Amino acid sequence: LDPNLVAVVMQVESCGHPKVRSAAGAQGLFQVMPFHFSRDEDPLNPETNAARGLAYLAASLRIAQDDPSNALAGYNGGHGIIGKEPREWPPET
Repeated sequence: LDPNLVAVVMQVESCGHPKVRSAAGAQGLFQVMPFHFSRDEDPLNPETNAARGLAYLAASLRIAQDDPSNALAGYNGGHGIIGKEPREWPPET
């Protein structure tokens, strides 16, 4: 993954605050949803959160065929929106 892209995602998602939680339930540095973690993992642990968030970002990029705009939309709104027109994305994406 491009380190600049990783830094931007973390900045946008949490401003670098590892304990932040969204109203939707996303948690940590990369604002990862709880269902991405196993039972014994702490979503607010920076290393764990980064591992899960970056794996999801990498998957988004693969699905989007390395198109950053579509990959970032998929990171935010779920992989199901990758490849859809922006007008079809949820408003918060």
